Amino acid sequence: KADTPRQAVEILTRMHRMDWEKYGLDFLGVPENEYTHADHHIQICEDFMANAWQPEPLFIEAICWLKENKPRMKRMVFNHGDYRTGNMLFEGTNITGLTEWELCHIGDPHFDLGTFCSKTHRMDSPLMNYLVDRQFLYECYEELTGWKVDPKALYFWETYFCLIDGIFWMSSF
Repeated sequence: KADTPRQAVEILTRMHRMDWEKYGLDFLGVPENEYTHADHHIQICEDFMANAWQPEPLFIEAICWLKENKPRMKRMVFNHGDYRTGNMLFEGTNITGLTEWELCHIGDPHFDLGTFCSKTHRMDSPLMNYLVDRQFLYECYEELTGWKVDPKALYFWETYFCLIDGIFWMSSF
């Protein structure tokens, strides 16, 4: 029987620890400095809002908060870009693959962690993506990578995903 929560973290850490330079993945774009990754994603939100039929004050405030609280990227990793259970393939409780690779990029590892932990991908569930306990996620991720999860950076990216999902949902009406 598969240990699905651990397997989900193992898959994520294998991607994050992969030597993306060795595999020539720099064509995906490499952030120029420790803030470029966050700046790029804030700009995506601003671009969507600029084209919105009606500006949403809450979203504008969230963009301001993101600008004021962007974390310093400590390392660059290969990110899936939308790492969540909805993009995992299962056979029983075993994760057999991942889909939706069009958002993959080089950037802060907290980006994928933020996707995985985002409230929009778990609603009222205490489990990240309905699958993994937050504390277990932190401990397992840190054990497998040797990198400490930065709660402030993770909160930034969780907030980003709530905002961008909200913008996407509002733009569909």
